[in-house]
Amino acid sequence: MIGRPALGGVPIGITDPASALLVERVAYALGVLLFLGLPAAFNTPAVADAAGGSRMEALREGMVSWRR
Repeated sequence: MIGRPALGGVPIGITDPASALLVERVAYALGVLLFLGLPAAFNTPAVADAAGGSRMEALREGMVSWRR
């Protein structure tokens, strides 16, 4: 949080502000594309266990199904 503004000034100091903003927009677009490229399996809602299992058990089960 403290160093971010100073690090943001480095590209502006090396080039002009327009190209620094272009690099930021490209990075943002790449992040959006990666987000949209996530597998659909991450979009399924969690199913509540009828047995009333703990949240840790549900987390473990989700991680095991994700690895498959």
